Amino acid sequence: MAETHPIRLVVSDDLKRSRLTVFFCGLLVIPHLISLSLWGLLALIVMPINWIATVVMGQSPPPLHNFLAAYLI
Repeated sequence: MAETHPIRLVVSDDLKRSRLTVFFCGLLVIPHLISLSLWGLLALIVMPINWIATVVMGQSPPPLHNFLAAYLI
């Protein structure tokens, strides 16, 4: 028995995109990739420093912990 869905989607756009628009959308991702790569590289440097500080002090220093927690979220 076929059931009907209570939600319907009506698309009124013609769904046509120019190649130039798609090209510029691709360009907009480049700054995001650069910033995410730099943030990841910095997190990779901070991780062993945080580990050593945690072993020595018995707890993670709050600035390093906050930075790594923000990166993981």
